[in-house]
Amino acid sequence: KVGFAAGKKLGCAAVRSRTKRLLREAYRHMQHELRTDVGILLIGRAGLAAGKMQDAAVELRSLARRAKIFADGGTPHRTGEQ
Repeated sequence: KVGFAAGKKLGCAAVRSRTKRLLREAYRHMQHELRTDVGILLIGRAGLAAGKMQDAAVELRSLARRAKIFADGGTPHRTGEQ
């Protein structure tokens, strides 16, 4: 299971929504690479809404590597690489 959160300190509703949307999209692109036996809570932080989806994806990939939640033991598969 996965959850997405963005607190009111982050900004107005539009900023919070964009933050959660970026997190959801970044997760969607790599969900098949992650273990299914863990619960994940992704909390938006300041500055994320100003960035691009690629930035969120890079950060999420880095966090997943540190947390060792990749399905194959910690090494992510990148599309287009062998």
